[in-house]
Amino acid sequence: MLDHMIVKKCPAGYFCSRRDQEPVPCNPEEVSSERYTACSKCSLGYYSAINGSSAGCECSRVDQEPIPTRCYACPLDHSCADSQLCPKSCTEGTYASEPDSISCFDCDGKCSNVTRLFKCESCVQAKSVNCTEGQYVPVYTCIMN
Repeated sequence: MLDHMIVKKCPAGYFCSRRDQEPVPCNPEEVSSERYTACSKCSLGYYSAINGSSAGCECSRVDQEPIPTRCYACPLDHSCADSQLCPKSCTEGTYASEPDSISCFDCDGKCSNVTRLFKCESCVQAKSVNCTEGQYVPVYTCIMN
């Protein structure tokens, strides 16, 4: 009898609790890879390429083509407070210098007014040179006004 049974591989985006059952699709906010026996939600600071929002938003990854069955770390200069939503870009005057951030942080007051620095993330690196009052940072070095 077993000779006639066809065993199917459980596809990505589904879970298969038993080999003899049809694959069951994951909920929209969940992910799974091939041969998974359960679906799971992404952790905070991570997001899935296809999410369960009512708009059916497809998140395009910043660095490469998305795979809808995986969780990805939130990219730099983005926040991922809700794994069901696409990464949110940090607004001007804020930054996220680590991957998998769940929120953006305010730039230092001096830093947000620095010229020739394009992102606050760069400004965070520039803060370590400890410019004194009346100095500015054109390219990671302090120059007198």
